[in-house]
Amino acid sequence: LLPVERVGIHDNFFEIGGHSLLAVQLMARIRITFNKRIEVSALFTAQTVAELAKLIDQEQRLTEWSPIIHLQSQGNQIPIFAVHSGNTLVVTYNEIARGLGKEQPFYGIEPRGLVEDQQPFDDLNEMASFYIEALRHIQPEGPYRLMGHSFGGLVAFEMARQLVELGEKVDSLILIDTYLPDYMTGFSLTHAENFYDQFIQESDELSRDEFITMGDEELADFISSKSLGLFDGEQIMHKLRVLRGFDNMVKSYQIQDYPGDILLFRAEEEVARQQKEFASTDLSAGWQERISGKIEVVIVPGNHDSMLRREKVSDLVIRLQQSLTKNS
Repeated sequence: LLPVERVGIHDNFFEIGGHSLLAVQLMARIRITFNKRIEVSALFTAQTVAELAKLIDQEQRLTEWSPIIHLQSQGNQIPIFAVHSGNTLVVTYNEIARGLGKEQPFYGIEPRGLVEDQQPFDDLNEMASFYIEALRHIQPEGPYRLMGHSFGGLVAFEMARQLVELGEKVDSLILIDTYLPDYMTGFSLTHAENFYDQFIQESDELSRDEFITMGDEELADFISSKSLGLFDGEQIMHKLRVLRGFDNMVKSYQIQDYPGDILLFRAEEEVARQQKEFASTDLSAGWQERISGKIEVVIVPGNHDSMLRREKVSDLVIRLQQSLTKNS
């Protein structure tokens, strides 16, 4: 599974090459081998073989669900709250959290609806309000630091707007390759289409158009049969329901202006594609017209997904650290 010959029981999963997709595969293998389902987010508290073994041996305890995931809870700086990307995984932010170090608390926010008996959101404003209520259990009052990649950036934007409306201060709003809704229509895939491209595109049995129109149960059965245990049918149905909810929320979201600043990271390869395919030179991805403050655009290596992986993320972390230090 990992790109190393041997793994010690105290080796850290992320330090020896683990990333978001490998985390999904690891949990799938645990489910198949031990007949026990553990959420991917558990890797943030059990990152070694020894810690995972203890987790597997433990009886499941029923606790009140919270969307807040503790990626790095040490440190005295203003915490960062990073909203799940369009892939629903907060593990996407692990390399940023690690790069910022032990003095920077860093929390992920995962979506509702990925497990049984949870109803996903169908309204982005309500989603943002729910996340604000959840993060206030960690940090009761501002100033706040909010972050989001892709779809998560849109939710973080709405959270920042609502917090200011509530009289709170937002120290930093950090968007990572997030585009304004309807910006360059056709430039971005839907979240369901992205799921197809990540997990199904090499199959000769199902085209993207067929995927989009197929019913959830039929589609879940197809994916689980082709993914070699990576997902099961139940997980697929929950995930697709959440992803299609994201797409509907983007379509119905009535954006309002934000009276603050934005730090926007753009992926170098996506900027090049934007300029080539759409002849657009607007590096702000449409955000400048929706804020009354300043926007700082930073172009970093990689594409929409690889910009957050270990081999590409260092430039982003350095520039982010500089911005956070300046705001402190």
